[in-house]
Amino acid sequence: RKSPPPRDIPWPLGEMVFIPPKLDVSVTDRLKRVVDAMFLEASTTRNTRGLLLVHQGSLIVERYAPGLNHMSMVSGAFMGAMIVNALIGVLVDQKRISVTDPAYQYLSCWQGTDEVDPRRLITIDHLLRMTSGLQFGERTTLLSDLSHLLYNCFDAAAYAANHRVLEEPGNRWQLSSGSTVLLAKIIREVVGDNQYLHFTRKELFDKLQMGNTVVEPDPSGTFLFPAYTYASARDWARLGLLYAQKGMFNGQRVLSEDWLKYSTSPTTPAHHWGAHLWLNTGRPGYPSSRRYLRLPTDAVFAFGQQGCSLVVIPSRSLVVMRIGQDIALDWQWDPTTLVTSLEPLLKAIGDSPQRSSTW
Repeated sequence: RKSPPPRDIPWPLGEMVFIPPKLDVSVTDRLKRVVDAMFLEASTTRNTRGLLLVHQGSLIVERYAPGLNHMSMVSGAFMGAMIVNALIGVLVDQKRISVTDPAYQYLSCWQGTDEVDPRRLITIDHLLRMTSGLQFGERTTLLSDLSHLLYNCFDAAAYAANHRVLEEPGNRWQLSSGSTVLLAKIIREVVGDNQYLHFTRKELFDKLQMGNTVVEPDPSGTFLFPAYTYASARDWARLGLLYAQKGMFNGQRVLSEDWLKYSTSPTTPAHHWGAHLWLNTGRPGYPSSRRYLRLPTDAVFAFGQQGCSLVVIPSRSLVVMRIGQDIALDWQWDPTTLVTSLEPLLKAIGDSPQRSSTW
């Protein structure tokens, strides 16, 4: 774990935060009312505990409920899927793997399987798009596959790999932490055990100044991205900024445009899902079928537990990081009200000499 970014350098390269000295008072007041509404939601099932807004690369709003601050580590749970997308993208950009490669080439537990074993048809693309056909229960009940993988496994990837194929790969979409763990294992196999612990830090976290982020491994040493990824809200926002800036960060190309184009193309059986990213594209040719009709089609999401959410809208140069403590049955927080309330303010904010604000 790298030390957090220096406090004397502005975010996102450091942790310095400024109050905007030149924003119009009316804009500041309207923005404050929007943020206040987030923390005073009428619903008894939604509970916002933290909110960061990033516009045109600048942190414009930061607020936390009592007990949290900018250094608090937030469990992202399945938000870690976005990190896996980035790491696989780095390997693809380095031409060390291809998404069309059969996964068994990199998974030692599948290399001894019979040639007619249907798992040999599963590609990296299938794992990224959750269309592997592997039987895996994502419920968090006591005896579910997910609970066993997270709490009762020495080698989580081996457990996920041992499941049988129910359908031909590519035919059916099913959210599966097992697929994410298999991708983490592929990363480990490609970079080697000697470099595995350093690869994520060197190729992603250090480049994004994510110095307050930790990923825990299973006992065998493979990172459990879909459950045990912890980061400050600012670090999650840095990750979102990478996608908002189309793979660029601090003037450096971290992910290629080709990778982002692939990642944000909808999966055939599930138009709301890309390559380990939630999308808002709708079915090809039918944008009106998208889930969030009032949000742009280029919006990308990472959803975690209890309403923790990372929302990235490149066309609006906007990143939203919400810390939640929800008890809602729908674990995906709907960002529509917040984003549509912000839209009239974004141009005025963008036209002002921007600094950051904390309320």
